Amino acid sequence: MRGVSSELDALRRFHFQVLQDLPLGAASIDNHNVIISWNKKLGKLTGIEQRDAIGKSIEQLESPWNELLAGFIASDESMVGDFKIAVQNQVRVLNLFKATVSGQSEGYGGIAILIEDRSERYSLQEKLAHNERLASIGQLASGVAHEIGNPVTGIACLAQDLRSDPDTTPGASEGLDQILNQTDRISRIVGSLSDYSHAGAPDEFPAENLDLAQVIDEAINLVSLSHAGKQMNYDNQCPPDVFVTGYAQKLVQVFVNLLTNATDASEPGQTITIDSTVTKSQVKISVRDQGHGIAEEHLARVFEPFFTTKMVGEGTGLGLSLTYNIIQEHGGSITVHSKPGQGCRFDIMLPGFDKSLAAQA
Repeated sequence: MRGVSSELDALRRFHFQVLQDLPLGAASIDNHNVIISWNKKLGKLTGIEQRDAIGKSIEQLESPWNELLAGFIASDESMVGDFKIAVQNQVRVLNLFKATVSGQSEGYGGIAILIEDRSERYSLQEKLAHNERLASIGQLASGVAHEIGNPVTGIACLAQDLRSDPDTTPGASEGLDQILNQTDRISRIVGSLSDYSHAGAPDEFPAENLDLAQVIDEAINLVSLSHAGKQMNYDNQCPPDVFVTGYAQKLVQVFVNLLTNATDASEPGQTITIDSTVTKSQVKISVRDQGHGIAEEHLARVFEPFFTTKMVGEGTGLGLSLTYNIIQEHGGSITVHSKPGQGCRFDIMLPGFDKSLAAQA
């Protein structure tokens, strides 16, 4: 009997160790919602140690795990895939599994739960899919650049011919100058679109040390030319001595896109604020509006090419995807924060530049 007992004990210890070493979070809960077992992986995933979980009821666990487990146990589903839950300001993506365990003796039994944390894999898949979507317009961009570039060049040539005509009045000459300025801007934007599919490629000219406030002022001046822009208040709170390293025309395009979107989402008379904070090696620029915000289900897609919530004919869905591409090319990052009815904030991180070195350049 002692030998049999020893073998049973060894088998029990083996099964217990298998449970502990599973790469999935595992727990067992009895019929009264009291936790019987709680393995190491689940403790690491939830931040709740075994000693703090075993013997407690589900309701006594910390939020959000108490609501998650209680809701899953009460549901009719035996498996839930890609369940998203916010934990310490981070979104976790989980696969949940459960099975009913019937005890051989009356009064024994309960539920076994497995939790797979696939947050990292999900994030990598999302990034891969996002990059594939961004790259998908590469060929289209080249064709669009060619088709737009030809007529723009023709317009510019006609404007130059008219400007050189001795019979052209000063007023007409001023208008022709504006036409040439705008065709030049179109050409630069088309050039950015043409480069869309190979971000990071060296520019024709080297990056410059740019006064951020001046870049934003230029973008504000351009956006203010529209009818909607004339009705908005643009508050550039960036100090005049903050420098970033980059390409002036491309960064102006970034802020034109962001300010245009903020304008479209806002009511006349509201204020759109641009400010910046400087760290040791980076500059954070925030563009905030007081508009209607972005729906939660759309946040993950705002940087996708051709994704737009505007009416047909009002937007192409390329503005924010181009913005994302330009920021990536500059070695920076851009994120969006928004809630419906509470406005929207875009945060951009760009490489900074020591203003004292800029002054010596």
